[in-house]
Amino acid sequence: MPNGERKSRGREYSSQRMRRYSASEVAQGSIADSVTHTLREAILRGDLPSGTWLRESQLGEELGVSRTPVREAIFRLQNEGLVARTSSGAMVKSLGLDDILAIYAVRESLESTAARLVATAGNTELVDSLNELHQEMCRVTDGPDAALKLADLNLEFHARIARATNNSYLQRFLGEVELVVRRFNRAGYADPKHMQVTLEEHRRIIDAIAAQDPDAAANAAFDHMRTARQMRLRDLVPQAVKDALA
Repeated sequence: MPNGERKSRGREYSSQRMRRYSASEVAQGSIADSVTHTLREAILRGDLPSGTWLRESQLGEELGVSRTPVREAIFRLQNEGLVARTSSGAMVKSLGLDDILAIYAVRESLESTAARLVATAGNTELVDSLNELHQEMCRVTDGPDAALKLADLNLEFHARIARATNNSYLQRFLGEVELVVRRFNRAGYADPKHMQVTLEEHRRIIDAIAAQDPDAAANAAFDHMRTARQMRLRDLVPQAVKDALA
């Protein structure tokens, strides 16, 4: 494929959306570390969408740094699976069907293992913490930021379970999975039916952990991941197809 055709498939990033990441955000600690964190958050928040070209000179100018730390940051993000490199340069990696199937095949196993471990431990503090978080999710009302808030609370729900395992390896693996999950479309959290199912499944997980029933906790977490996978797969269906099937 000619170089020009391949390049046209990408998109240039919006300087306006990147202005929130000021030079002050990369002023602390290692410049390369700070630039990596800044670009990672921009990708995860959607300010650098899938297919966006990552131009070292432009990003360096926006962030007030030289091209060297930007180049290092892009290399690190490539190793994290957030960036893809082509003959035309680096771009934010796109996510598709294969990515969803692969990430949830891993997440189903990790989340069910985490739930099993904490249920075995009988952690009452964790149960209280999860109940408080569950109540907070129930109180979130409609609004422009409701879906984003619910998505963040959902991630925190699973993060608390992961931390409670006291298993550093499991936490690290789940943390890597979270980097991918955070990139998925959060619009589904604005669907009342989806949120009702999510809350019911969270309740099953909490109750199983409280009852110190490892098998029930693992099964509840596994089923919850299956539901999440189906939601992600539905997000891939074009709106025109959804309208035709409605």
